[in-house]
Amino acid sequence: MKRKQQSLIILVTWLSLVLFSSSASAQTQNRSLNAATDLKSSRGPALSVEVVDLTPRFIKFYETVTAEKADPEQRWQLWQKLYGFAAVPPTPEGKTMARTLLDKAWSQYPKVIARIRQGAAILKPSLQSTLESVAKLLHGTQYPIKVRVIVFVGGLENNAFTC
Repeated sequence: MKRKQQSLIILVTWLSLVLFSSSASAQTQNRSLNAATDLKSSRGPALSVEVVDLTPRFIKFYETVTAEKADPEQRWQLWQKLYGFAAVPPTPEGKTMARTLLDKAWSQYPKVIARIRQGAAILKPSLQSTLESVAKLLHGTQYPIKVRVIVFVGGLENNAFTC
């Protein structure tokens, strides 16, 4: 599937790792505690996905900057005040990285703003069905799995961490 720079950057890699480690760990614990337990019981554990959609914050930031015709410094100040989220370390170096990502991506946002406005609703297939599929692939688990997915607008970078 061809995907160039997308407006929604989703922590899918994190979701996959959490699902894998949670299910694998639970299976190992379950088998060692009670080998007779059937992990494929008809009434399995709760599988839930919490979606934290940060796109409305980004849209407010974007609309404010556009309406005020902010220069790059004003834009950065508004980003920190109204949005303030980037997939970077929470350090001074991370802040510098976030500023660089914003500056590089700014001219590209108008091309993807319609997608950004759709927020988490654009995610297909549903995250719940994806979680259920992963749990099934891993032959289930007796423990509840709760996953939090953060949907955010990044710097439109094209790498394995963001998509």
